[in-house]
Amino acid sequence: MGTSKTCRLSLFTWKTVESKDRKEVVPVCPTHGNVKGSSRDFGNGIMFICQEGKTHLLNHCTQQQFEDEREEAIARLHPKAAKAAGAG
Repeated sequence: MGTSKTCRLSLFTWKTVESKDRKEVVPVCPTHGNVKGSSRDFGNGIMFICQEGKTHLLNHCTQQQFEDEREEAIARLHPKAAKAAGAG
């Protein structure tokens, strides 16, 4: 499976990235060629920042909003894996 597939949801653009024998669905920057965002604590939630070029905000949300949207991104990017995880 390739890692170029992305999906755009209400808070973030998501992509599957591979690092060390692990695949992870993460928010990425749609402006700078899908550069992975870094997270920072922000009030009662978190914010994601693009580190490419000049640093800019991708978006911010509560931890629960992030987890909910990440689950939706996983379901869209990896429907077979999401169904298997839901069945177990």
